[in-house]
Amino acid sequence: MINSKCESGTKIRDDQWKKLEFQMLGKIGDPGSRASNNRLFIEAVLWFVSDTNVWADLPPKFGKWTAVYMRVRRWYVSGHWQQLAENLRNDRDLYMLVGKIIAYCDRQKKMREERSSRKAKREIYRRSRAMPRISAKESASLMEDSTSHWLSLIGMSEESPVEKK
Repeated sequence: MINSKCESGTKIRDDQWKKLEFQMLGKIGDPGSRASNNRLFIEAVLWFVSDTNVWADLPPKFGKWTAVYMRVRRWYVSGHWQQLAENLRNDRDLYMLVGKIIAYCDRQKKMREERSSRKAKREIYRRSRAMPRISAKESASLMEDSTSHWLSLIGMSEESPVEKK
């Protein structure tokens, strides 16, 4: 089982960390930048998903909340959380913890997509409601074209006057 939740959030046990440690990105030997403390990062994410917390309320001991949030998001986009879950299927507790993180990321992705969709729909509606600005000369030209069109439908042209009976 997972150690109890304290003021810093859910902590993982040492035996659980041993299973996770070699699967972390940014460890010694990995290309690119190196994470300063992967365990602290995992505990920061667990603090967040263990309760309905706000990223900006992340305790300072975990580092800048923006850095933790962006790393969580990058790992989700790259599929690393999903890969961790797949690798941890044999450890029910760790699998459930990573599953919570994935569920959070899935909700965030869905909310971003819905927000983007609503924004696009508002823009389409706004553009459809906007009246085109045309000059009086263009307006008169449009009216003439409109009349010509209707006259051609009934077989008359503008050149020939309508015969009165």
